[in-house]
Amino acid sequence: MLGNGQVHVFDVYAATVLWDGQPRTVEADETDTIPLIVMGLLYRHEIRIQAIDGGLVTIVALSQEDVL
Repeated sequence: MLGNGQVHVFDVYAATVLWDGQPRTVEADETDTIPLIVMGLLYRHEIRIQAIDGGLVTIVALSQEDVL
């Protein structure tokens, strides 16, 4: 189910990403849209986005002190 409530069927693949220096297996849905980052990967991380053409996206793991 998409964010707008529509139901669509997609092919699903296993993908391996390098996250915090470690390989991690995640599910990847095949769609005809721009890719989205799975929110589960962002847990305990800070994300910074430069919302301009060609802007940088920076993802940094939070330290234990940042989470408290």
